[in-house]
Amino acid sequence: MTSTEQGDPTHAPEAPAAPIPPSQWAQPMYPGQPLQPIRTNLLAIIGFVGVFLMPVIGIVLGIMAKRQIAVTGEAGEGLAKWAYILGVLGTILQAVFFVVWIALFLQFASMAPTGL
Repeated sequence: MTSTEQGDPTHAPEAPAAPIPPSQWAQPMYPGQPLQPIRTNLLAIIGFVGVFLMPVIGIVLGIMAKRQIAVTGEAGEGLAKWAYILGVLGTILQAVFFVVWIALFLQFASMAPTGL
């Protein structure tokens, strides 16, 4: 506030700033306690990344991560859930792909000329 605004009766004082809400990503801070981030379950992270390499990894690690999260209270429930879901979908797609591939292979193999 400038010196000219201090004496002006038409100038309204500034409203105090709203309090900052606590972060949803950190545990509550008590006097003298440093701020600690919430840990994400490592199996959930590995399962989510691994599902893109081999879908069965996502199924197994997703289930294991959900069990660990229920016990430890760590973050990562969404990662574990999606690792499981994508693992199931990926496994189904792989199975369909191989069944179609084998069927096409057998069909073309039966059409090949036999007398050379």
